Amino acid sequence: MVDEAITYEQHGKLNNLPLHDCGDYVSSRLRYLDRALADYRKAKSAKKREETRYYAQKAGRDLTFAVRQMKQRLEVEEREGQIFHVFDPSMPLVAPSESMRVRVSYRWRESPEDDWNSGSILFKYKFRPRRPLHSHATEAEAKAERAKAG
Repeated sequence: MVDEAITYEQHGKLNNLPLHDCGDYVSSRLRYLDRALADYRKAKSAKKREETRYYAQKAGRDLTFAVRQMKQRLEVEEREGQIFHVFDPSMPLVAPSESMRVRVSYRWRESPEDDWNSGSILFKYKFRPRRPLHSHATEAEAKAERAKAG
């Protein structure tokens, strides 16, 4: 389809594919091909046509490679999803606080035929203010500041 798009200097059958829905990487390669095809269409001289055709072909190869990579990634994720799954901790966003906790649950199994095992992990965060690196306060000044703060 890419070769056909270059031959006819337009997307053609590529428009039938939902490539814009394949993520930023594939979308950016598609935009690159769009620009290359437009430049190729506008080129008049033989030298400019040859040059812009080369860039259109390169953009086409880049798009093909990007789609192939995303397809392989999807296949890996589907295989891994049969034996491992992390549940998204859909929790409302809260204002940052001095102490935060997030629990992430997951399940796994040795093979797709086995029963699921479940687990979770708790992430804890405790804010500890630090003295700025550019501060030239002496240790005595820092102790006095801490004592004053309470």
